[in-house]
Amino acid sequence: MKHTTKKGISEAAALLGKRARGVPKTITEKDRERRREHMRRVARERWARIKGAAKLLIAAALVGVAAMTAHAIPLSVLLEQERTDIEAAMKLHQQQCSGTTSQACAEQRDALVKSLNILISDATEESDTDMPKMKARALALIAWAREQLKAVAQ
Repeated sequence: MKHTTKKGISEAAALLGKRARGVPKTITEKDRERRREHMRRVARERWARIKGAAKLLIAAALVGVAAMTAHAIPLSVLLEQERTDIEAAMKLHQQQCSGTTSQACAEQRDALVKSLNILISDATEESDTDMPKMKARALALIAWAREQLKAVAQ
């Protein structure tokens, strides 16, 4: 029988032409360029993630600003918008429910009455101001809403 000795993995690799144990690998220019390209790619990916996070942060800030400006709209403007919405709803109610007493029409009428009552209460708050022009506009809005309430009730 032939007696063989076990060789280590690195010694076997050295016999097969791989680098020898303990000898550092020589770094070629091609290896350096590959490493540079890898670092560039990693940097681009990181920058893309940072930009994405920054865009989300900016979008969230803009939404916050938009929410804050909604609070800055004067009450008189909001009241006028509500009035136009109620007018449109009343026209639709008159077209759909003239002469009928269905459940849907009763629900629409109740919703209109509720909206008009809210409009009257908000306009009453607005009429407590010291500015005569705003007060006159609010009082006119209250008178209009009361007329509409009478028309809807009939």
